[in-house]
Order: sequence, then C-alpha cells, then structure tokens
Amino acid sequence: MEKRKDHDQLYYFGYFKKLYESWEESTNMVMDIWLKSPYMDRAFDKSLEFKNYVQNFMEDTLENRCGPKKSNKDSKKDKDKLVEYIDSLEEKILELEEKVQELESEPKKQTQDKRKKIKDEAVKETK
Repeated sequence: MEKRKDHDQLYYFGYFKKLYESWEESTNMVMDIWLKSPYMDRAFDKSLEFKNYVQNFMEDTLENRCGPKKSNKDSKKDKDKLVEYIDSLEEKILELEEKVQELESEPKKQTQDKRKKIKDEAVKETK
C-alpha cells in the first residue's frame, strides 16, 4: 500500500515537473522573440518617457502647492487660519455634545410636554 502511495506521489510530482518544464521552455522562446523585437525597444522608450513625464508633473505640482516659492509668512498665515478654524469647529462640537447630554438627561415626560406646547403654539399661529 505504501509503495503504491509513493509511486502515485512520484507520478504526480513528475507530471507537474514536466508541465512546468514545458511552460518554462515555451516562455523562454516567447521572451527571446519578444525582447529581440525592434518594437520592444520602442515600447521601453515610450514607457520610460511616460514615467518621466508623470514624475516631472508630480514634482511640479508638489513644488507649486507646497514648495519654496511660497513665502514662510503666507504658509504661516494659512496654518494659523487652519488652526483657528479647527478650534472653532471643536468648540461647536463641544456645544452640541452638551446639548445632546442635556436632552438625554431630561425625563421623557418633559420632552413630551414640550412637544405638546410646540404643537399648540403652531396651531395658534396658523389660526
């Protein structure tokens, strides 16, 4: 029984070894033809040209956005404005959180009474 298992395993691995070798051989032939082709040189040149174009574009964009062309005063003003804006947002968020806590702490009965008052006032205003 074990001999049969060993034989099956060897046959199994031998099959995949032959399959891999044939794949490797055919891939080598294709790669040789492809790499020796005059079109391949042109394709490499064009892809290199495109890579350089993208890289230059990214560098120019980064330089224009946050490069040394901007003065330190301008960038400091921008940073200060941003800090002030963030601070104001934090204050507003804190106020809203306090309001939510107040509303959650009120008993449900009071909120129902407030709703009735609001409805009554709305009805009075429409008349």
